[in-house]
Amino acid sequence: MGDRFSNRLVPGTHEEQTYGMNNGETVNSMRYLSLAAAELAETDWERAFAVFLGERLTITAGFDLADIAWSRAAFDAQRAFLLRVVERARTTAVDGGAPDDFYVATERVLGAFDALVRMLRSFEPHLVAEDARGEFTLSDAPPFRRCHEHRVYYAYGGCPIARWCVESLN
Repeated sequence: MGDRFSNRLVPGTHEEQTYGMNNGETVNSMRYLSLAAAELAETDWERAFAVFLGERLTITAGFDLADIAWSRAAFDAQRAFLLRVVERARTTAVDGGAPDDFYVATERVLGAFDALVRMLRSFEPHLVAEDARGEFTLSDAPPFRRCHEHRVYYAYGGCPIARWCVESLN
């Protein structure tokens, strides 16, 4: 079992628009993405995206770009943020800077980041529904809280990196 990153709204073959991963690769890539999103988030939408990633990590799942709460009006800024998140995740995975209990990123995880960048670049504003409001339905509503140990936003009431870290139990 495992999961994937995908882009089902963009024409192309399944292989071009999907990057499959096993459970370990999914968890590892989502940890790095969650950390990067939390570190870079400045707006409520960006913090909500970081929580969305934490939720996906908690259930060991990737995501499809169509699952993201896009807004046509803010699409360029949202996509630019996601591209920065993926780049930061890749840099952290290669150069270090993640909490000590993160796994070393494998070539498959780095490949997942590359695939996600390709998919994001091919995802265009016209693919977002005209009435899309850009609002995530999240387990944790603002104010957004972060785990001080793992530096990610809480999802489902606790740290998605280590559901039982001491901070989550308080």
